[in-house]
Amino acid sequence: LPLPRFVSLGQDKVNARVGPGQNYPIAWVYSRRNLPVELVGEYELYRKIRDREGSESWVHKSQLQGKRYALVEGGTRALRDAPDDKARITVQAESGVQVRVLKCKDGWCQVDVQGTKGFGPIGFFWGVYSGETVE
Repeated sequence: LPLPRFVSLGQDKVNARVGPGQNYPIAWVYSRRNLPVELVGEYELYRKIRDREGSESWVHKSQLQGKRYALVEGGTRALRDAPDDKARITVQAESGVQVRVLKCKDGWCQVDVQGTKGFGPIGFFWGVYSGETVE
């Protein structure tokens, strides 16, 4: 698969190491399942990831999953029932809220916010590339 690409953490506790292997020290521990991260490198069974803050580390590939999640960015965002700025607002999501990405097309993403679906412009989310299509 191409690099870079977005994936998410597949466990509640993920050790972030300074290098690609168990012999490297743990720099920190992620404790947020489904947190979106950008996969930027691969070495044998380890993957180099970058988080929203730009910090990079290595994690074992078994700790990652392909399910797409994103974080809301830029303050409170109005998500709508259709990909249209005039559509009815279904939910207000604050910056930092983790959402499940259902699909993205033509500059809009449909996401799930704790059971409520809504559409927002792709720029509302960290975890999806500008212009990316997710199906």
